[in-house]
Amino acid sequence: MSNEGWKSIEAVKHFMKIADVLIPGRTEILSTIGKLAGNIKCDSLFVLDLGCGYGDLTAEILKYKPNAKVVMLDYSNEMIKICKMRFSENDNIKIYEADLNNGLPDIIDNYKFNIAISSFSLHHIEFENRVFLYKSIYEHLINEGIFANGDMFVGESSKINDWEFDKWIEWMRIQIKEKLGKEATFEQVKERQLDSFKQLGDKPGSIWNMRNDIITSGFKNFDCLYKYQNQALVVASK
Repeated sequence: MSNEGWKSIEAVKHFMKIADVLIPGRTEILSTIGKLAGNIKCDSLFVLDLGCGYGDLTAEILKYKPNAKVVMLDYSNEMIKICKMRFSENDNIKIYEADLNNGLPDIIDNYKFNIAISSFSLHHIEFENRVFLYKSIYEHLINEGIFANGDMFVGESSKINDWEFDKWIEWMRIQIKEKLGKEATFEQVKERQLDSFKQLGDKPGSIWNMRNDIITSGFKNFDCLYKYQNQALVVASK
């Protein structure tokens, strides 16, 4: 199964329940992106939220820039419904359903953004479509615009990656017990996670894969601002 898993309301509800429990460093990544956007000096901040999910990253940016204008895109109609309810009173926010495997939608062709942001979403994009997507993002940024992506990554070394993955599984096992009050063995958690990868179309690459694709797409600079276990925040500037 591919990204179709995100069309399911059950998958969406499950993610909302466990996101902060089972994604290492999620809170720190969202907060850092919010502060980064909040530090941009401009008269009116214009933000592109890619794979917006249920809107936590946009909500974080609004803490620092309450008058920011935001375009939110997501593949899941269920996520879109949640965002439309969540931000229904904010006229500065536009929300569209879009499959980022096809690049950015035509409806935003005339927009130029100060910053494009994403959190735990772009690892669902097919590898062969990523440079095309990054080029689309580049073209929709103003000069010196920023692209910030918090996401899941794999290690470049298969040996190190396997070790880090197992560390994550053990960390999740403990989190499940402490935060959700449920017992699970290491093998049970690992099997569930591998099954989740298949069901939800997870295809994480390495930080270095993304760097190469980003530079190929035209961006001048690339850096890693944060990494914890297999989650990281990387940024690029135009």
